[in-house]
Amino acid sequence: GNVILASASSDLGKLKFNETYYYLPPQVLYGLSLGIGGFIAGFFIPYGKYKKWAPILLAVTLIGLFLTLTPLGFSSGGAKRWLELGPVIVQPGEILKITFIIYLAAWLSSIRGAMRSGNLFEGFLPFLFILGFLEFIFLIQKSTSTAAIILLSAIVTYFVSGAKKRYLLYLAVIVAIGFTAIVFLTPYRLQRFTTFLNPLADTQGAGYQINQALITI
Repeated sequence: GNVILASASSDLGKLKFNETYYYLPPQVLYGLSLGIGGFIAGFFIPYGKYKKWAPILLAVTLIGLFLTLTPLGFSSGGAKRWLELGPVIVQPGEILKITFIIYLAAWLSSIRGAMRSGNLFEGFLPFLFILGFLEFIFLIQKSTSTAAIILLSAIVTYFVSGAKKRYLLYLAVIVAIGFTAIVFLTPYRLQRFTTFLNPLADTQGAGYQINQALITI
């Protein structure tokens, strides 16, 4: 990630600040160092200890997610998904990718009996409600990629927890219908989808970035 950042931002750093790697040190300081710290914590702390903290971790992250919709939120590229906390800019959605899966695993492990019996009201419907609520928030933020990653991660977690096949089928149908409706009801998402299918259709407009990635020196 840092190599890609250094490559992609080198020209901009040179033009604006006469420093080729102007954007790299802050990323190493505020990004890579925190990532290494998280890795060390994850390595040494037994994952079973996360269970009692799962609701609190999720609640804190959700508060951060809602704060992005307030004046504390930082907008870029038409999306409002960052929090500006002094010199540090945080994207709660990225943290939620971890805290939600921790919470989901903790919750599903606590209702094993309901999962094995296929109880609709203790397993499938609460799962559907929680997941739908989060997806709705991300779609408001125009954070489609984060919504997709959390959706897929949640479905995999639900599957390995012992979900009944019929509920997985219901879930697949709901996701397919919801995805289709969202794409066709929001023009910019439809444009991204059609650009993915045919990137050469508009090389100077919607398909500009994806075609620039194909240029070799």
